[in-house]
Amino acid sequence: MKTLEAVEIPTSALVAPKRILVATDLTDGDCLIPHAVAQAKACGAEVTLLHAILPAETMPLDAGTIAYVDWEKTERDIETAMLALAHRFEEQGVRCSISVSHGFAADVVEEEIKNTHATRLIMASHGRGKWGQFMMGSVANQLLGKVNVPVFVVGPHSTHCAAFCIPYL
Repeated sequence: MKTLEAVEIPTSALVAPKRILVATDLTDGDCLIPHAVAQAKACGAEVTLLHAILPAETMPLDAGTIAYVDWEKTERDIETAMLALAHRFEEQGVRCSISVSHGFAADVVEEEIKNTHATRLIMASHGRGKWGQFMMGSVANQLLGKVNVPVFVVGPHSTHCAAFCIPYL
């Protein structure tokens, strides 16, 4: 991993990015959008909204169920949800594009940062704690050690996150 000093990103781009990547799992829009809009407006940045679709072979479905899953419909539904989130950015005067990619979230986010030349990443954390991270993993934790741009993580107890604060069972 390169240190921040080894990455050729102008300091002004780190302070006032022109492109912000917002990673979403589609349940965290109410939590992420106010923070991302505020940051984008503060520096005149454009936003790319990103969702990673896990590879089908990693889905916890038994073999008999897979034949009945309509993956094309699922992808259309994801794209529809992403367009709705992007529209919420646009309504507030922030230019927003969407990207949907297949792969593990941390890998997809890292690749999208490179592709879009984003100099800030905004994402949410479910705040599951150490045991939850052990059982479910933590994309936010993985990315903090992988990416070379500032990461803004919105926690579940942050302002504007009431709808996102659903206890993990």
